[in-house]
Amino acid sequence: MALEEVLADPDSTSSGEIDAVMMNLLKAVGDEAEAAAQEASVRAQRAAEAMLATAMAQAQAAHVQLDAERAQIATLQTENATLKEQLASTVHARQGDDAARQRERTELTAKIAQLQTSLDEATRAAKASADKLAAASSRIETALRERDELAHDLHNRQSERDALVAERDALLDERTSLAASRDAVVAERNKIAAERDGLAAERDTRVGDRTVITAERDALALERNALIVERNALLTARDTLTAERDKLAAERNDFVRTHDAMVLQRDTLVHERDDIVRDRDRQIKQLHADLEAREAALKEAREKAAVETAKPAAAPAATTAAAAGPAAPAQKKTGAKAPPNGPIRKADRKAFSNALGVQIDGEAALLVDLSVIGAQVLSCSSLKPDKTVKMLLPSSDNPVLCRGRIVWARLEPTMPGKPIRYRAGMFFTATDQAAVQTFLTRHGSRV
Repeated sequence: MALEEVLADPDSTSSGEIDAVMMNLLKAVGDEAEAAAQEASVRAQRAAEAMLATAMAQAQAAHVQLDAERAQIATLQTENATLKEQLASTVHARQGDDAARQRERTELTAKIAQLQTSLDEATRAAKASADKLAAASSRIETALRERDELAHDLHNRQSERDALVAERDALLDERTSLAASRDAVVAERNKIAAERDGLAAERDTRVGDRTVITAERDALALERNALIVERNALLTARDTLTAERDKLAAERNDFVRTHDAMVLQRDTLVHERDDIVRDRDRQIKQLHADLEAREAALKEAREKAAVETAKPAAAPAATTAAAAGPAAPAQKKTGAKAPPNGPIRKADRKAFSNALGVQIDGEAALLVDLSVIGAQVLSCSSLKPDKTVKMLLPSSDNPVLCRGRIVWARLEPTMPGKPIRYRAGMFFTATDQAAVQTFLTRHGSRV
């Protein structure tokens, strides 16, 4: 509003008020740009820190869960190894029991075979005795007819029969005991068969338990693979968050560079304003000096007019023109100024109709004009006054290296879709002037 008021009535406004309005306007613009850049930087930094904290918490929880599952897997593996050892010891003991029972079964079978052999021999002996008894009865019936003659012989036969009957009873008792032994052996054999069936059932149970353990181990392996996949997904998410954090950092750096560019532009405007003020003060001073010279000449002319009244009245005017004549060239001369903070140009420049590509501190830049003592360049990198740089001029033979100092720099007006560029003037502090002159001869046109 103050600027509009000043522009609406420029005749009634002094240059000091205009400068004050411009200073306030520039200061307001710079403060607003700096505040906006700082606020955007703080928001981006807070968002990046919040996202990083969330990612770190998720990664920590995933690590804790993975450690717990690893401990559970280790416990299951230990239990699996213990069960395997118990199963191996049980199988080994069962094999020993089977071998012992097999030996006892073999011994009992041998003993039963021996008893069967003895029983067969006893049966054959009883049959032989029965045959003998039948023959004796026949002989007795034959002898009855000769009872009187064979009484003594009959008595002997009767005694032999009693002995055979006693022997037969003994054989019957022995056969009964053998039958009881055989029943006991059969019962023991059935008991052994039952124990063998129990061991077989226990073995089947152990095999089923081993199958269950194997299935649980496979399930744990599948779960472990799923956890590994989930961990990889978390790592991918963490990498994504890291990339986003880097992107935010890059955006913050862009904000910082934009802020620096705006600060540089503000400094350039302030510097140009100071130059304008200095030029104006110098011109005003020069005008005051010219005015004083003209007043002195006019006074002198009036004094001469008073003394020499006979001379024409045009003499004072000629004297005034002669006094004012040298001031104009002096004023024109003061209008030429050297670059800010730099030496007066002492060499002709050569401009390039098509800007040439050069390198400044390894970064690509464009060469606008060149002389043996300095150059003007356009660069996408920030160039600040009093900065020492190295510029490399392209050449088909050997590139020309020029060391110099940035004398002045300003931000170029930006265009949509175009990168930020800096225009700067540099003064050479060390270079091969002959090589630069050769480069100038090959390229450029005098300006």
